[in-house]
Amino acid sequence: MADEHLKSASRRASAEADAVRGEAVRLINQHRAADVPGNSMTGSHDLLLAEIRQLHAKLDRLQRTQLPLRHAWVKHIVHDFEYDPKVQYKVHLVAMWVWTFSMITVVCLFTFANHFWQVVSVLYLVLISLYANWATDYGAMSAALAAQQLSPLPEVPLETHVEPSAEVE
Repeated sequence: MADEHLKSASRRASAEADAVRGEAVRLINQHRAADVPGNSMTGSHDLLLAEIRQLHAKLDRLQRTQLPLRHAWVKHIVHDFEYDPKVQYKVHLVAMWVWTFSMITVVCLFTFANHFWQVVSVLYLVLISLYANWATDYGAMSAALAAQQLSPLPEVPLETHVEPSAEVE
């Protein structure tokens, strides 16, 4: 439901921005036609320029309008992590202890359960390799869609294939 709302809001904003761009192009072409020597429309230059400025201001407003975020609460946590040294220290202190216990666990597994360690480590490497390949291709597909100015892929792929030439409704 929220995804559909975001998609429709994005489509509306994109369509409105396209309409404003089209109107600006039409006015600029009118202005160029009025700029031809001997043309009787030279008195409307100021009117056309004022209209073009208004359209540029409207387009700037549309481009600055932000769509509602699904995870807006995360920015508060991320902001503290990025800018508060006390939070950074606490996070890294916890991470240091996690790595310490992980190191002890890995050494014990390697020493006392060698066969289990080999199976788990190979499985882990295979999964990480597969995920890295998947993430690389998914990121490349998203970049290709962005280059074509199409809507992005979903966060978790719901289809087996998304056609990059599909137009946004």
